[in-house]
Parts: sequence; structure tokens; C-alpha cells
Amino acid sequence: MKRGKTNPVGRIPKGFRRKAQGCEERATLGRRFDEVPTPTGLRVGGLEPGHNPGGVELILATIPQGSSFLATLGWRTQSRWDCLTLFGLPSRFAIRYSSFVIAIALALFATGCDWMPGKPKLAHRWAPDTAVTNFTELYNLHCAGCHAVGDGRLAASRPMDDPVYLAIVDPAAFRRAISNGVPGTAMPAFAQDRDGPLTEAQIEVVSANLLAKRNPRQDFTGVKLPPYSARPGDVTRGAAAYRAYCARCHGAEGKGVEKGGSVVNPSYLALVSDQGLRTTVIAGRADLGMPDWRGYVPGRPMSDDEIADVAAWLASHRNLAATSSGAGGLK
Repeated sequence: MKRGKTNPVGRIPKGFRRKAQGCEERATLGRRFDEVPTPTGLRVGGLEPGHNPGGVELILATIPQGSSFLATLGWRTQSRWDCLTLFGLPSRFAIRYSSFVIAIALALFATGCDWMPGKPKLAHRWAPDTAVTNFTELYNLHCAGCHAVGDGRLAASRPMDDPVYLAIVDPAAFRRAISNGVPGTAMPAFAQDRDGPLTEAQIEVVSANLLAKRNPRQDFTGVKLPPYSARPGDVTRGAAAYRAYCARCHGAEGKGVEKGGSVVNPSYLALVSDQGLRTTVIAGRADLGMPDWRGYVPGRPMSDDEIADVAAWLASHRNLAATSSGAGGLK
């Protein structure tokens, strides 16, 4: 110590030393050992006489204020700061390399757990339904139940890979049907503003991918396609056109025969719109063996007026069923 400076704690007796940096100002007995300290803040004294009077190794609870008192009894002590270790190495080594260890820990924390084995890949992690943008996944979840998965498979409703249907359908009406549904039929609305499950972006994905399948199997070059929609035709003329083009498979009155089912059944008509009837007359149902407007009579395709008239005749039976059943009938 320099002259003129007073020691606030008094002169340190011979055989004592000051504590390491960061400790309370107190003295401890004996020389410093390099053995690994105990977690309690007390060094194990071993059997050295004069340092551990009892000669017994002890594990004591941490008593920060007890270090000076224990030192006076002959115990070798140290503070919590002296007890810092790095994988069992002495405290001075831990202090020197602590910044390096902290840097490694921060690097591992920044990378997260993505590198660990067993963690699912990004494609397999859960995502909300509104985040799905894969066409196949959207179609299989929301459409395949009624329209099948393609390849001409049988479906409750028209397969969405029907080349004739895709060739005649109006793209705007197609998207509108997906968004708003078709009132009075089993086709629900899928837009979220109509309480449906799909976002506008998802509806665009579905409609664009389906419309992109146009003409996958047939070339309609040079073929005059009937218009997708038209004004209602004449019921009387429709009855005559039906007998000419349709009765052979569905019976003279439309009630069905062995080859084809009833097309005037009230339950069927309750689930199909007027546009649906017209579309069926034009495109048929290839998955059910029903030809399109060109194949009902070989070499004699139906005219636009005949198509409209037959659709009107079919729709008229829906009205007859509702009238005959009274106020509570089908609508």
C-alpha cells in the first residue's frame, strides 16, 4: 500500500489474502489451490492440518455472509465468483473464455432447432387452410367429392376434366359458380364472403387450373360449338326434339328405361339448375356413357334451337312437380 493511504479494513495479517475481484472485502486463510471448487462456495479442505480442522469433506449450503466467519474457524473459503467453471475447468479459464462460450450459445440459439433430426420439413408442417395454394391439394379437399379426381372416373356430378364442357363453358360464369355456388342445387358457395372456405386467391388457383385443361383430348377446330347459355326455348318444340334425340335412352316420357335413368324425376330436377340441364344436353356425361349433342342421332347433331327447346321441356317438369305437390312441394 502507498504511504498516506489508509486501509479502511485494517492491515491484513500475515497468512491472509484478499478475495478475488468481485468478492466481499474479507480475508481467507491459506494458499490458493487449483482443484475444482464446490458449487456451495466452499473449497473442500481435505486433510491438510491447519486448514480444515475436522479433516472431513463437507458440502454446505451457500452462505454468502458466512465466508469471513468460516475463515476464522480455519476453513478455506471462496466466493461465488471464484466458483465459476467451464466444463469442470478452473474459474480463471472460464472467465477468460466466457465470451467465446456466449458467442457459441448465441449462434446455436439463432439457428434454432431446424438442424435437429426428426423435425418435420417445411412442406410437412401445419398451415392454415387459407395458406394452401397447391391446386391438387385444394381440388382434392374441396371438389373431388362431387366432381371426382379426373381420368373419366364416375362422379356424383360432372367430372371437371370433361373436354366438351371445358370447351363451351364461359370462364367468368365458371369462376362465379365456384365463388357464389349455384342456388337451388347441391353446389355450395366457396368464397369467404359467402361463408365459404376459400380466399379469392385460392378460387383463382382452382378455376385457372381447371380451365387450363381445355381440349386435352379432343380437337374442336372447325366444330361449331353451341353457346354455353341462351334464352329459354319452346316447351312444345322441346317435346318433339326430345323424342327425336333422347327417348331412345330415357323413354318416351323421360321416366327412364333399362339403358338410361329418368330425366324428369323430381328429386333429380330439384338438384339441377336450368343451366345445368342445358349443359348436360350439350356436353352429355361421358363418365356415364351419355354422348354430347353430336352423338344422339348419328350424323345429325342438334341445332342451337333444339338444344334450348329440350332444356326448356326438361325444366318444365320441375314446375309440374312443384305444382302437383301443393304449397309444400319442391321448389
